[in-house]
Amino acid sequence: MKQIGCLCLLLVVLIVPVQVAAQEDEPERGEFFGNIMLGGGLAAGRPSPLEVTDDNEIINGLDERAEHYSEAIPVIMAEIGYAIVSTGTEISLGNKSGRTDLLALAVNQSLDDIGALRIILSHGYNDVWKDPFLVGVKRDETKEITSSFEFDYETILGTGAQLSINGAQIKIDDDQIGIREPDLKRDGTALTFGAGYVIAFNEKNVIIPSIGFVVDERDGKSNSSKGYRLELEHVLGLGKFTFVTNLAFSETEFDKIHPIFNRTRKEKGYELSDFITYIEPFGLRGFSINGLIAYSHVDANIRFFESDVLVIGLGVGYSF
Repeated sequence: MKQIGCLCLLLVVLIVPVQVAAQEDEPERGEFFGNIMLGGGLAAGRPSPLEVTDDNEIINGLDERAEHYSEAIPVIMAEIGYAIVSTGTEISLGNKSGRTDLLALAVNQSLDDIGALRIILSHGYNDVWKDPFLVGVKRDETKEITSSFEFDYETILGTGAQLSINGAQIKIDDDQIGIREPDLKRDGTALTFGAGYVIAFNEKNVIIPSIGFVVDERDGKSNSSKGYRLELEHVLGLGKFTFVTNLAFSETEFDKIHPIFNRTRKEKGYELSDFITYIEPFGLRGFSINGLIAYSHVDANIRFFESDVLVIGLGVGYSF
């Protein structure tokens, strides 16, 4: 299936609260565990022509605003794991981000009062254009292959503090724009350093402010960048309902003048989402019903990279 940038937003927001809410009142797990989620959504808006969608293979100009589009998004998420209760260790394998093209191996380790560690190794791919800047002709797709690791340290020394490091190795199968313009080569690495703090008013009312810094080093300097992201999340539990509201702002500046547009690329991103989970519908233990509405906007100094996307989703989850 062709993917768009906002899909990551949909899936990350869609999956995480499902697991938290569904297991909220369950006893400590032992031996094998797992979860699965099936659902779908609708994405609509004006994505950047940089993104691969069902109807933007041909663009008529680099300075034109993208046409309005809509696309159905199926969601399939599955995970199977094993818990060693005596050591506080959990090992799992699945497509945790919800993308069927991403496989992740995760290890969670409780350190009692010291905190909790999580290590995730993942591998996946995404559809991109071989040359995104071709005009008046059909653009061909290729694969962006990503291998990454993530290290999270949470509840540090019994507090709400949390730290994270994420690293990714990125490879483009057939990077034709990188051949045409060496400063636009897309192979490279990306590092993200994050910190946050969980402020719990009570077990059902939590605020999590966080900040992240991103260093993206590509073989092409015009595609290399540095940036930051500010995020505020509010989790509210009311009976069987859980509401997760997320607000985020990001800013990115690239290292060198873009050879196609003769300007140094700068972007600001805005995201707002609300996710609602209802656990044990009709008394069905382990099940949950989940709904999402999310909006993302990218404001860029180069019109080609601007985007507006609204996502609405609905899914059913089951944990055992």
